[in-house]
Amino acid sequence: MLTKTFITEPPRKTELLDSHDVIVIGGGPAGICAGLAAARRGAKTLLIEQAGCLGGIATVGLHQKIAQFRGSRGQGNIVGGIPAEIVERAVRDYEADFFPGGHDGLFVEIEGYKYLLDRMAEEAGLEVLFYSQVSDVVRKNGKLVGVILNNKSGRFAALAKILIDCSGDGDVAYRAGCRMMHGRLGDGKMQPVTLMYTVGGVDTDAVRGYMAEDHKLRNFCRIAAEQGYMRPWQSELMGFWFNSHRPDQVNANFTHMAYDGACAFDLTAAAVEGRRQVREAVEAMRALIPGFQDSYLITTASHIGVRETRRIFGRYVLTEDDIKRQAIFEDSIGLGSAFIDIHNTEGPGMDKKSGFTLPPGGYYSIPFRSLIPESINNLLVAGRCHSATHEAAGSTRWMTQCMVMGQAAGTAAQIAIKRRELIVDIDIAELQKQLKADGAILF
Repeated sequence: MLTKTFITEPPRKTELLDSHDVIVIGGGPAGICAGLAAARRGAKTLLIEQAGCLGGIATVGLHQKIAQFRGSRGQGNIVGGIPAEIVERAVRDYEADFFPGGHDGLFVEIEGYKYLLDRMAEEAGLEVLFYSQVSDVVRKNGKLVGVILNNKSGRFAALAKILIDCSGDGDVAYRAGCRMMHGRLGDGKMQPVTLMYTVGGVDTDAVRGYMAEDHKLRNFCRIAAEQGYMRPWQSELMGFWFNSHRPDQVNANFTHMAYDGACAFDLTAAAVEGRRQVREAVEAMRALIPGFQDSYLITTASHIGVRETRRIFGRYVLTEDDIKRQAIFEDSIGLGSAFIDIHNTEGPGMDKKSGFTLPPGGYYSIPFRSLIPESINNLLVAGRCHSATHEAAGSTRWMTQCMVMGQAAGTAAQIAIKRRELIVDIDIAELQKQLKADGAILF
């Protein structure tokens, strides 16, 4: 094991940006809803995003499928509020498609979706800063008061009354000293990461016909490996996604890599390996899947799709049992119904714990306490880094449930600021009343 060595940097002044009521870190599904909720309620809000657009994995990650707006197996609406508004506007004005046969989810048109989220931020008065990454936190008299961010213009400090960590990896919570789970309890193993990609020139009708016979492409994966097109890094397809406004294109959720998405060195290796896997997959599909004969690679995602890294230990840790028993908490801030979706930590395919599905129409609630770290009173954590076990996070990490958490976090932050209270002291009934007034579904 190598011994780490260090240098000592000289003291330096860091330019201070305007102070804000709320700072949201991360502009993915949780972050955009947190920022909109806080800004619409009158809080001066800054959203810091490392990419050049909002949407996170749905845009820079090319993961255009956003699912689980209804109870299990597509029965009964369970998600309203800002997430439902985004869906309505995306379908009405920006070329998103509802799932065939129902409104349980949608396939966004990625460029239109980016534009929609820009417009919604502008309408709300939400200040957005792109191409900026949070590298540390700021404390005053031991209290968390802001973050340090770096971008092409330099190094800056941004201060706020309340911070909302929607980074996906719990970056702010981790740097603030919160106790964290990293991967699953016991051995720390994490779900694999994926590099999404887009293929053009596809006869999508022919592909759908082939998939009716080989739905998860298990036979394809076996044959492709046997014939030398692909190394055996995958054993089944995680998703082919189509949008009618790009009729000859397919987005593929297929590559599979065991790397730590919270480590820049691992992400670098994953990007290189991911592009290697994409090349193999494209050649194999062109040779073996009807409809892909004339296909070509358009692009790979500019960001690796990360399913799991750090999660906080919160005032409550949501468990697999909570999901299976369809727990409804007194401090519910929204609902979820996704199956427990865990990709294999040991090799190709899905984990043996994956696949539990609630009964038709089933759902569980997400407690507000799972958004609050154990020991910090002006930090909220929303999205896949909230307080949940490895197994429970297999369901709550879905984008729709992250959006639900984001709206709740932004609303709670505004209430705490208005009442001059700590996050842990706000009246849950008032939070729930406001969420319901804004269209959220809590029970």
